[in-house]
Amino acid sequence: MIRATLTSAVDQALLSALNFALAILLIHFASKPEYGLYSELLNLQSFFSPFHAGIFCSAYLALASKMDEVRHSMYRTSMARAEVTMTTLSTALVVGVCVLGLGTFLPALAPTIALAFGMALLGLWWREFVRQMQFAAFDYERALRVDIVYVFVTGLAIAFVVAESSLTASSIFWCMALGGIVAASPRLLTAIRPSPHFEPDGRRDMLMSWRIGRWEVLSSVVSWTYAQSYVYFAALQGGLDAAAEISAGRLLATPLALMWASYANVLRPNASRLLTNGSHAEIRKLVLQSTSFVVGASLLYALVIFAAIPALDRSLFGGKFQELRSLAMLWMAYFMMTGITTVAASVLRSALDFRQLFHRQLLICVAAVILLTVGSRLESVEMLVVVLVVIEAISASLFWHRLNTAVYLWPKSA
Repeated sequence: MIRATLTSAVDQALLSALNFALAILLIHFASKPEYGLYSELLNLQSFFSPFHAGIFCSAYLALASKMDEVRHSMYRTSMARAEVTMTTLSTALVVGVCVLGLGTFLPALAPTIALAFGMALLGLWWREFVRQMQFAAFDYERALRVDIVYVFVTGLAIAFVVAESSLTASSIFWCMALGGIVAASPRLLTAIRPSPHFEPDGRRDMLMSWRIGRWEVLSSVVSWTYAQSYVYFAALQGGLDAAAEISAGRLLATPLALMWASYANVLRPNASRLLTNGSHAEIRKLVLQSTSFVVGASLLYALVIFAAIPALDRSLFGGKFQELRSLAMLWMAYFMMTGITTVAASVLRSALDFRQLFHRQLLICVAAVILLTVGSRLESVEMLVVVLVVIEAISASLFWHRLNTAVYLWPKSA
C-alpha cells in the first residue's frame, strides 16, 4: 500500500506539473480571456464524461478487482472493445454539440477549437481506461509509465508549438490529444485482442457494468453541476476575466485534487479486496490512515503555497490576478474537504453502494445550485469558492454518515 501510494504520488506530480505548466504558458503567451476560455472548455471534459466515468472507470475498477485472472482477461477484452467504439462515437457527438454551442454563444470562435477539444477528450478517455486496467491489476508502475509517455509527448508537442507559432487554447488541446492517444494506444490495442483460449461476451459484460455503474453515471452528472460549474457562474458574474481569476486561484490548489483522484485509484481496489474478505477492522484502519493523509497533506501544502504566493505571482502569473492569495487559500480548504469526501466515496464505491451515493449527490446538487446562484449575485468572486467549501463540507458529512451505516465503520458498543 505504501509503495503503491508513493508511485501514485509520483504519477500525480507529473500530471499536476504538466497541467500547471500548460496553464502558466497560456497565461504568459495569450490574453486573460483566452485563458478564461481554456478553463471553461477544460471543465467541460467531466461534463461530457459521466458515462465513461461510471461504466469504464468506476464500474470497471469495482468489478475487475474482484475477478480471478481468467475472468478478468475476458472482461478486460470486452470493455476495451466497447471503449474504442463508444468513445469514437462520443467524440463525434461532442464535437457536433460544441460547434453548435460555439456558433450560438461565441460566434467569433472558430469550430476548429471544438474539434481540438473533442480529440483531447478522446485521448483523456483512452488514457483513463488504460490506467483503470492497470489499477484493477494492482500494477501501479505500469500506470505510471502510461502517464510518463503522456507527459513527455504532450510536453514535446507544446515545445514545438511555442517554438514555431503562437500558443492558443486550441493548440494546447491538440497537444493533449496527441499525448493521450500515443500513451494509451499500445495498451488499448493489446487489450482488444482476445486470448486464443476464449471469446469474451461483450454484451453480457457491458450489461453487468451498466447494472453496477448506472448510478455512478447519474452521480457524475449531478456532481459536475456542483463541483465544476463554478467557472460558468463566475463568467456570469464578471465575464471571461472573472472565469480566469477564479481558475487561476484553483490552479495553485489543483495538485491536491489530482492527488486525491490518484489515491482513490489505490484505495478502491484495496478496499474492495478487504470488503470481499469481510475485514472491517482493516477497513477502519485504512479509512483512518487515508483521512489523516488527506488532512496532513492539505495543511502542509497550503502552508508552502501561502509562503510562496508572492514569488509565484511575480514570476509565473505576471501580476495579472488581483485576488490570487485569498482565492488559493479558499481552494485549499475546498480540496481538503474534497479529499475527506473522496475517502468515504471510494470505500462506498468499492462496496458497490452507487445508488445511495447518487441519492446523496442529488441532494448536494440541489443545495449547490441554490447557493451558487446566490453567490454569483454578490460582487466578490471569492464568495463562489466560499459557497463551494460549504457545499463540500455538507457532502463529506453525508458520505461519511452513509459509510458508517453501510460498512459499520464504528462498531456499536454493547
